[in-house]
This record gives sequence, structure tokens and C-alpha cells, in this order.
Amino acid sequence: MQRTPPANPTARPELQVQPSAEHAELAQREAAALMRPVAQWLLRHGVSYPAFAELLKAVLLDAASGEMARGEAKPTQSALSMLSGVYRMVVRALMQAPATVRM
Repeated sequence: MQRTPPANPTARPELQVQPSAEHAELAQREAAALMRPVAQWLLRHGVSYPAFAELLKAVLLDAASGEMARGEAKPTQSALSMLSGVYRMVVRALMQAPATVRM
């Protein structure tokens, strides 16, 4: 039996980001463990939760954009909002902000 080669052998597979509830719960537990020393470091350097939350929005959008690029999906504001959980209005504002403000 012969396999038919893909039409474009260099194309990456479509991005499928749909983890199960169990995987998401595990990821949250692991993230909490990873974030504890980061939170301690931030607090020791005077970074409050609101400041960190704003920074985290930009970090999540950057990560979502990278994930979409891996799957060759177009990173629209709506798609980035859906993947990251950041409100679309905030996505728009962050995308229009200068790069130095975002990260």
C-alpha cells in the first residue's frame, strides 16, 4: 500500500487548541506552582497585581499570536481574543499600542 504524499510537504498541521477540562485543570495547578516564585519576586520589587495583570494580557496575546502562527492561522483580533481570553477591545488597544508599551 502506498501513501499519497501531502500536497505541500512543508506545510504545518492546522492548530487545534482545544484542551480537555482535565488538561486545563492540570495546567492551572502547574502554572500556580511555576508562578509562586515569580509572584514573590514581583512583590519584593513593588509590582502590584493590577500592574502584573496588565502585563500578563500582553504576554498572553503574544503567546496566542505565536500559537496561531504555528498553525498558519490568521491572528485576527477576534481570534486572539478567543484563544487568550483577553477582551477584544483590550486586544485592539494593545495591538495599536507601541511595541515598547506592550512588552
